[in-house]
Amino acid sequence: MANPRQRRKQKSSSQRSVKTTSTTKALKQREIRNVPREIAEQWDKKLTVRQNYAKLGLLPSLALNASGGSDKEAPSKLASSTPSTTSSSASSSEKPIPKGHARIVRDEQGNVVDIIFAAEDIAADEARAAREKELTPWGAPLGEAEVETVPFAAGVGALRREKTDAVKALEERAALGAPAGRKTSNDEMAWLLKTVAKHGRDTDAAARDIKLNEWQKTKGEIGRAVKRAGGWEHLEALVAQRRAAGEL
Repeated sequence: MANPRQRRKQKSSSQRSVKTTSTTKALKQREIRNVPREIAEQWDKKLTVRQNYAKLGLLPSLALNASGGSDKEAPSKLASSTPSTTSSSASSSEKPIPKGHARIVRDEQGNVVDIIFAAEDIAADEARAAREKELTPWGAPLGEAEVETVPFAAGVGALRREKTDAVKALEERAALGAPAGRKTSNDEMAWLLKTVAKHGRDTDAAARDIKLNEWQKTKGEIGRAVKRAGGWEHLEALVAQRRAAGEL
C-alpha cells in the first residue's frame, strides 16, 4: 500500500520519471581499456572474448582441452557426425559381452563346451603377453606417445598457423621494449639528500646512523640507491642547491 507522499508525487506534474539505461547497452558502449593498442583497434564488440582471441590468433595451441568454455555444436551436426549403430545391433542376434565377463556355451546335455570371453579382454591379454616377451632388465620398453587432440569450438574457427597482423604488431612492440628498472621514489630521494648532506660519501657512517637510517639499510644498499638516483655528483649538486635555497 502506497503512502500519501508517494500518491502526491504520482499526481504532481513536476515529478519526473527516472530513466534507467539497460545494462546491455552500457556494456556495448564501454571502451576496451588496459589492452595494447594493436588489440584494441582490431577488437570486435559483437564477438565474445574467446572468438576475438581466435580471430587475432592469440589462442594457445598447446592445451589439450579448450579452456574458458566452448561453443556447443548444433544438434543436426552432432547427429550427422555420429554413425548410427542401430542397424548393426539389430542384426546381431547375441548381445555383446561386456568387459570383464564371459559367456559359457553348453550342449544339449548341459555340459560346458566353450567359454567365450569379451573381445576387449582378449585384446588386453594378447597385448600383455606381447609386452612380457619384450621385457628387458630395465623394464618394458616405452611405447610411442599418443596425444589426443581436442577440436576447438565451432564458430571460433580453426587456429591459424600463420601469424596474424595483431601478433606481428605485438612481436614488433615487444622487440623494441626495454626492461623497466626500479626508479627512486620521492621519499627515498629526500632521505638520500639528507644522508649526503650529513655524511657525504661515507656510506659506513650513514649505515651506522641509527636516527637517520630508519630503514636500516646496509652499506651496499645505500651505494646502490645512490647509483640508482644518479650518482654522487648528481646528489651533491642537489644538496648544494637545497642549501643555497635554505631548504637544508
